[in-house]
Amino acid sequence: MKKSVIKNFFFHSVALFLIIYFTYHSLFGKRGLVESINFSRDIRKKAILLRTKQALREKIQQKVNLLQDEDLDLDLLDELSRKNFSVLKKAETILVLRKKSYFN
Repeated sequence: MKKSVIKNFFFHSVALFLIIYFTYHSLFGKRGLVESINFSRDIRKKAILLRTKQALREKIQQKVNLLQDEDLDLDLLDELSRKNFSVLKKAETILVLRKKSYFN
């Protein structure tokens, strides 16, 4: 009788250990529920970032298309040259406005 009690105890202990082990790893393991939730969250964040980058890329591509030889937009070219190279016409003046600071 003592052998069957010891066998029963051993069997139940091993079964309980296996249940706890697999439950823990199914929740907190490398491919567990918590990692799956974090992975889904990362995918959503990166999808939003991808859409943002694609929209920026499309906007830049539209400007590049306007600067092609066959569809050259002279107004855009004028705006970019004034902004980047400080090109002015003779009758124009520049007013430099400084932002107010607490230290000035």
